[in-house]
Amino acid sequence: MKTSFKVLLGMGPPASEVGERDMTICSDSRFVLTTVSQPNHLFFCVYQKLDKDLFWPRQPRYTAEEMEALAESVADHPVSDTIVFGELWKKRHRATLINLEEGVLQHWHHDRIALVGDSVHKMLPNIGLGGNMALESVVVLCNHLHAMLVSQQGKKPDLETLDETLAAYQEERMPRVLQITAFSTQVAEGQAWVTPLHKFSTKWLLPLLKDRALADMIADLMHGAPKLAYVGSSGFGKGTVQWDDEKEEKEIDVTGKTSLQWAIRIAALVGMVAVGTTQFHRARSLLGVR
Repeated sequence: MKTSFKVLLGMGPPASEVGERDMTICSDSRFVLTTVSQPNHLFFCVYQKLDKDLFWPRQPRYTAEEMEALAESVADHPVSDTIVFGELWKKRHRATLINLEEGVLQHWHHDRIALVGDSVHKMLPNIGLGGNMALESVVVLCNHLHAMLVSQQGKKPDLETLDETLAAYQEERMPRVLQITAFSTQVAEGQAWVTPLHKFSTKWLLPLLKDRALADMIADLMHGAPKLAYVGSSGFGKGTVQWDDEKEEKEIDVTGKTSLQWAIRIAALVGMVAVGTTQFHRARSLLGVR
């Protein structure tokens, strides 16, 4: 497991300046501040990129003084047009500062024990897909266990059969959790402006996309989710986005996704040009060329 971000998270009383049922995301260099408001509560998170990645078992705990220092460093940062983070911090009910682990382990089972969710695949929470992945893993594990029990025809499975079943569960899940984990990291790094390219893409290119571009991207990820194979799903209405395993095919608007891909390509091109120009001028300076 790797840690590249820490998060200051907490809650407090509602603040009319950020709405009653709204989410705000405010980016800056190497950190992002988010709030989620409800009529009776306000939740906030300050994600900050670490200067250097940490790897297990190195996971330092933060003191109250370190938590206060981080809050003070972003106190003047706006969370809306009319309020800064420091005002929310002063009224907080509780808060804590912790590291965020991310990564996918290579071994998910042993003997009769199988792991799911954060115990084997952790991802950054900015896009909110960690819980989805935990549920999906439970579904796939149940599907394999059910198929094994049916094939046993009432007999107790031996350890070799169980090991093969759990290995198949891990093999099916591994590609998808690697994909979603990488996507979650990309979202977090983009929101936190980890590099100038992230800042350029987030601040200048993404606003050019359609409002539904992000929703289309999430839908494109979600329609590949697994279902319980032994539970009927008849009687449910069809949604706008259909599951991969549904027989009926429906054309989905991918304009948002395509636009985002072009935006990323343009941002990469601009970034390479910028880096190349910087290195060119540096070389000229070192050579004494004016």
